[in-house]
Amino acid sequence: MLPLRIVCPLAMFMILTSGAFGQEVDDTSFGNLAKQCQMRASGAASSKAIKIKDEAIAQLQAFNGNRVDRTGRIVFFGHSEAESDQEIDGNVSPRQIPWRQVLGYWEKLNDRKIGEGAGGALQVWYYPGALSDDPPSVLHRKKIPLRRLLKFISGLDLSQMGPESDDLREALQQSVIRSSISDVAWSAAFVSSIMRAVPLQEETEFSYDASHVTYITSAIEQSLRDLVGGENTSFYRACDPDTTKPRIGDLFCYHRHLEGTPHPYAQKGPSLFKSLFRDIARGEEPISRSHCDIVVGVDSDSSKVTVIGGNVQNSVTEKVLNLNKKGVLSSAQGGTACDSYNLDKPTSGGESNCNPNRQKWFVLLQAAI
Repeated sequence: MLPLRIVCPLAMFMILTSGAFGQEVDDTSFGNLAKQCQMRASGAASSKAIKIKDEAIAQLQAFNGNRVDRTGRIVFFGHSEAESDQEIDGNVSPRQIPWRQVLGYWEKLNDRKIGEGAGGALQVWYYPGALSDDPPSVLHRKKIPLRRLLKFISGLDLSQMGPESDDLREALQQSVIRSSISDVAWSAAFVSSIMRAVPLQEETEFSYDASHVTYITSAIEQSLRDLVGGENTSFYRACDPDTTKPRIGDLFCYHRHLEGTPHPYAQKGPSLFKSLFRDIARGEEPISRSHCDIVVGVDSDSSKVTVIGGNVQNSVTEKVLNLNKKGVLSSAQGGTACDSYNLDKPTSGGESNCNPNRQKWFVLLQAAI
């Protein structure tokens, strides 16, 4: 383990007396954090980080997922979450059914099977009156837990259907599972499933959750402990992507701001990393929507870093991002950014636009060495 640098006594006193959260982080602390992150970035990837990379690549291949080049163009369209199979003749194994693979990510997130764990997180959306010949002008979306629907289907008396009863029950169950997988974001479940495969210890090394913000917050808490030479309990710590070189097993994360809602940060002033880090360190919850991709390859010679993430364009997707001359994430990632909530929204010129590479990348979660 590389040595840690200690912040000034006053900053140390503030952190030790205030706990991991509820305290201010000044520019000196950010400077010390940057030095620590840069120092660790020079070390070799750990065996666990390599396992994280290997598992992410294996899931991409099993899913037959999308691939995006360094300009933000999708150069290969793979399979999507809601597809029922991948073969024309219909003879498939469970691993070849994309929605079944996504269900597996949810099961690993909870470390349980669908009836016990994932069903508590998955839901099915519906719009009352949407099937009416004269639906209301405004439809209000409602949700039903998947577990409740599966329990209801299991209790249906289909005996009057004769030999078809088992097939009908199975079709109903699979249909609602596929609907829930399409309706609920699964990118954090994908990351969590990768960490289960390593495995990382729950609530010590990694905070398994259906939201990226949970383990981003745990990484920030670890960085606060790092500043005072505290215990290393989390596998990840939070580093500035503008100053820290990526390594295999790291995670790049971006903030998914919902269009039409007030943006919490001005265009000028502290970087997005410092702004969010400070707010989370205070114990606030400045963001709820985010996304993280796993670093599976770094090519310094060509200034590229390859990442893999789940639920990107409804698939497991590999993206190639650009590094700058310093070897850190570049601000130049191709054309205009995607609107994360309306990927087919036309640009001002009228043509459809989507560049999944150009996002509000605000933190690098650095894997332990």
